[in-house]
Amino acid sequence: MNLLMVGFGGEVGLRLEGQFRREGFEVARSDLAQQALDALRSGQVEAMIVRSQLPDATGLDLVRDIRGVSDIPIVMVGRDEEPVDRILGLELGADDFVGQATIDRELVARLRAILRRTNESADRTGRDRVLRNADLVLCRASRQVFLNDQELDLTSAEFGLVQKLLEACGEVVSKDSLARHALGRRLNANDRSIDTHISRLRRKLGPAPGGQQRIVAVRGQGYCLPDIERVE
Repeated sequence: MNLLMVGFGGEVGLRLEGQFRREGFEVARSDLAQQALDALRSGQVEAMIVRSQLPDATGLDLVRDIRGVSDIPIVMVGRDEEPVDRILGLELGADDFVGQATIDRELVARLRAILRRTNESADRTGRDRVLRNADLVLCRASRQVFLNDQELDLTSAEFGLVQKLLEACGEVVSKDSLARHALGRRLNANDRSIDTHISRLRRKLGPAPGGQQRIVAVRGQGYCLPDIERVE
């Protein structure tokens, strides 16, 4: 797995690079957002760790630009006292956001979890390879989601959410269950990552046939994808 770390210099960068290399990653580092985009377009990058502040741009700018051309896994790293950056990062398409103070404990584990979920989904075969709900179709093997026969551009976290909701079609899925499936972790206290991902996903999916809401929030419980085939 070719990993690019963007914005990690000095001792912190060396330490994290060593951690990822010990985990079997091929690691490169870049200081600039433009260098990261050039590396991505050359096909040399399969996942990115992006710091929120870069010399030539913000991490948010870089995530937005990446999502314009690629759905590779992205984990952002920023300061815990900047909750707006966390929300915006997820809104723009980052798969997860890690606070600066906890990167030594969590960063490798978070990226591993995202990659594991991606690989597990791609490897599944058999009768449940294709999941359907009215005009929404998910293909496990190719990791593609289609709406009205048009392929959607989803991040790995968004794909995981659609998959879990389709598997439990008509039933409520807890936020924690969605987080474990789509992000590979449990939710922390006051963690609204799943709500942010769902908000972005709703905009991509639009309303269901007939105009009803496609993903329904069930207060205090989680989210549900109604069985549209049975809705009259």
